[in-house]
Amino acid sequence: MIGEGIRNNDYVLVDRSRDPRDGDVVFAIVDGDKTIRMFRHDRVSIWLESANPGFPPIPWRDGCEVWGVISSVHRDQALVTR
Repeated sequence: MIGEGIRNNDYVLVDRSRDPRDGDVVFAIVDGDKTIRMFRHDRVSIWLESANPGFPPIPWRDGCEVWGVISSVHRDQALVTR
């Protein structure tokens, strides 16, 4: 989710008390795999969308679960190489 400012080795704070709304970045489980995606929905369907256009959207189906909405991203500056 680099397009959303989330990089490898970042820490995310997940708010499990919020229900996801269209456009929220969420921590989700899809078929047992963890992922961070944008929660999207319209009047007809729900899907999980990546900020990277190289990854196709994941249509909502059995096996999809949103654990929570990403409320903040934290980066340990000691891990950043220059």
